[in-house]
Amino acid sequence: MAEYRFLTTWLLDAPRERVWEAIHDQNAWPSWWRGVEEVIELEPGDADGLGSFSRLTWRSFFPYDLVFEARMTRVERPHLNRGAGRRRAGGRGPLAPL
Repeated sequence: MAEYRFLTTWLLDAPRERVWEAIHDQNAWPSWWRGVEEVIELEPGDADGLGSFSRLTWRSFFPYDLVFEARMTRVERPHLNRGAGRRRAGGRGPLAPL
């Protein structure tokens, strides 16, 4: 199975803590992040979200949705959110192990 890593760098003129909180709150992503269609929290994790497990649906110019499930594996306020996931294209096909 192919491996995919998602890393992005954004340069924003805003306080780091405010930006981090917006990115950390993945349930709100569909309201401001173009392409994020839906986020469903399946397990909440601890007070910082560590261990949370969610299903995310993304839409792009491709003729299908990208659906994947991710678990938050590392949280370092206000610097880092890291997760591990498994995916399926268009909601079809088997999920890779998480």
